[in-house]
Amino acid sequence: MYAKDAKAQQAGLAPGHQSGRVYPSAFNNKEKLALSTPGSALKPNGPRQWLHSPLVPGTTETWTPASTEKSGVRSVYTADDPSKFDVVYHDNRAGASGKKGFGKFVKAEYHPAVEEKDRD
Repeated sequence: MYAKDAKAQQAGLAPGHQSGRVYPSAFNNKEKLALSTPGSALKPNGPRQWLHSPLVPGTTETWTPASTEKSGVRSVYTADDPSKFDVVYHDNRAGASGKKGFGKFVKAEYHPAVEEKDRD
C-alpha cells in the first residue's frame, strides 16, 4: 500500500469516536505494538485505546460501510487526531486473533519512496 493512498483515505475521517458505526472502532492493541500515537480514553475513565479504520490498497477513497471492498489493513490513531496514524494488518503467520480466526495485527513498516536518480 502506498503511503499517499493511506494518507488520502485517512484525511476523510472525522476526529472522534462515532458510536453506532462499524468503523472506526476501538483498537485495544492486544498485540502490544509500538504505536507512534498515544491513544486516549474513548469513554470517561476508560482504558487507553485507539481507533482503527479499514484502509484499502489501490484507492484514495476513505472506506465507508457502503464500500464494496475491505482489506485486512487498518489505520490506527488517537481519536482526536486521525492525521497521525500507524498502519497495521492481519498476518496469519503471527498467530490467530480472536474468535473470527483472523491473523494477529502486525505493524507495517514505512518505506520512503526512492527517486529515480537515487537508484544507482
